Formats: sequence, C-alpha cells, structure tokens
Amino acid sequence: MKTLRRIVAYGRRLPIHKITSRSNKQSRIAGLEPYIKQGNIRFCRKHGLLLDQLTQFPLAKNDDGPDALEMAMQAVKEKEGFFVSMDF
Repeated sequence: MKTLRRIVAYGRRLPIHKITSRSNKQSRIAGLEPYIKQGNIRFCRKHGLLLDQLTQFPLAKNDDGPDALEMAMQAVKEKEGFFVSMDF
C-alpha cells in the first residue's frame, strides 16, 4: 500500500490487469519446468525466496512466488511476438 501511495503521489500510473486462472495452481506451476530446464527462464542469486519455493515445490509451505511467475509467463505468452530479456 505504501508503494502504491508513492506511485500515485508522483503522478505515475500503475497498469494493473486482472488475471483469471483457468486451471489448477499446482499443474500451472509444474508447467514452468520445461521453460526453466531449457533456460528460457533464468534466475540470479537475488531470487532466493523464489528459488527456495520452486525447489521445494509442491511440498513448500508457500508457493506464491512460483504462482506469480507462472501468471507473468502467461501474460508474456499472450502478447504475440513479445520477448523479454533481462540481464542481472
């Protein structure tokens, strides 16, 4: 909430889009495996919490990080011809 207030105070717009998942969370997260194994999704050490949740999946207490990653991948795949490359 604090971040949102700062964004609004600076006159910035934050594009927020509703995402509706149509399938089971565990199967959606498991669907990330080929992308990770093929190197299409890469991580750095800064992603510690996400990496912990991914390596402990599906037995992890929390899976919000992998769930958010999967939703981000869906958003990227919906944009035809859209490619994201981020070097850390």
